[in-house]
Amino acid sequence: MKAILTYHSIDESRSVISVSPTAFRRHVLQFLAAGIPIVPVEELLSFKGNDAVALTFDDGYLSVEREAMPLLMEHDLPATVFVVTSCVGGTNTWAAGDGGGVPQLPLLDWEALGGLNEHGVTVASHSRTHPYLPSLTQARMDEEIGGAARDLSDRLGITPHGFAYPYGAVCPRARAAAGRAHDWACTTVFGEFDGDARLDLPRIDMWYFEREGLLERWGTPWFRRWVRRRRRLRQVRSAARRLLRATSSDRSSKPQE
Repeated sequence: MKAILTYHSIDESRSVISVSPTAFRRHVLQFLAAGIPIVPVEELLSFKGNDAVALTFDDGYLSVEREAMPLLMEHDLPATVFVVTSCVGGTNTWAAGDGGGVPQLPLLDWEALGGLNEHGVTVASHSRTHPYLPSLTQARMDEEIGGAARDLSDRLGITPHGFAYPYGAVCPRARAAAGRAHDWACTTVFGEFDGDARLDLPRIDMWYFEREGLLERWGTPWFRRWVRRRRRLRQVRSAARRLLRATSSDRSSKPQE
């Protein structure tokens, strides 16, 4: 089974974007013990074997350097960090208005990102300010996506080949904009790797594997059925959130009487 794995912060907060350091270590060691290759996303795109995973970290939290990197460096493992370029060195300010109970957490600064890049971590783009892309004008969307790629080039001297859609929110315009600036893009669609969808790559959110017992079934028929069920449930919730967002937008655009 091949998959791109999603992490955000590695900490003890128990928030919906957090995986504990203990659980993260268990995940990595389980894959290694099972002989499942851990490869960069770009290698996964052309990987010929049946089993492999790629580690990705959204937003660029400071905890990635402090909690994840020592283990990854110990085993010489690759990873990808998706960076919100206008917030580098600050905090995840976008979370304050999301209503999801996500704590304010510190983000890596440019010096730290440069250090990760020198140690073989792939630094990729996650927009400039983490907006809900489908709600933006085309000009603003291009600035968020293409502008973030330029920021990484200017500050780190790299050409980012990968992008992750903020909130996993994809629409035809966002997909086209991502494709103009990058070679591939990750969604939050829950599922096994699909190399035919380079601008709509599904991932598996590792928050679900905080407790022991589930990851041990990785790759089994039962596990694949569980992934499909979880994907359907997340799609229903995502559709409900989109409807709520659209309803709120319609109400705010109506003239006051």
